Amino acid sequence: RSTLFPYTTLFRSLFMQKIASTKSTDKYVAVFNSFGRHVGHVATLDDLTDENIGSYMRELRRTGRSIRTVNGYRSKLLAMWNWCAKKRIVENFPTVEKMPEPLLMPVAWTAEQLRKLLAGCERMPGAIEGIPAPDWWRALHYVAWDTGERTGALLALTWNMVNVKTGQLAVPAEFRKGGKKPMLYKLKPQKIGRAHV
Repeated sequence: RSTLFPYTTLFRSLFMQKIASTKSTDKYVAVFNSFGRHVGHVATLDDLTDENIGSYMRELRRTGRSIRTVNGYRSKLLAMWNWCAKKRIVENFPTVEKMPEPLLMPVAWTAEQLRKLLAGCERMPGAIEGIPAPDWWRALHYVAWDTGERTGALLALTWNMVNVKTGQLAVPAEFRKGGKKPMLYKLKPQKIGRAHV
């Protein structure tokens, strides 16, 4: 039967076409290799069982992995398994449940921490893309404050995505995590001036 992990025709040519980024592909490869070590050999499609994945999840917890990490590993294995089942490469779909995750209390920066952060921006030397470094760093943090977007998405933005008059900032889906949903933000007037340096 076709080997599942890694570098097989099934793995590289078919399933991996679903995954957009190299970084995500590398994460899948790492999980698949880890699962292979758990079952004691290069894993095959026959190893995709609820019992094996459940045992793998419990082992990860015993070795100190967080519940969130364990569920993340599970989701990658199940993505492959579900895909194979939909393509009728394997007969059964997975039913192994994820571990219940405790809700965590968000921890925000204090006002004093924010003041220190912006003061640090003021001390940044040099220039970035011709913009004085203090202005560049302040703008990045102010826009992050208004949008909550990841740094990677903010660094990919161009000026044709922001309307300085209305304060609207359009972030394309391909810049955001998941690559599916675009977002439109309203920047505060004082932040627009900071960003438009």
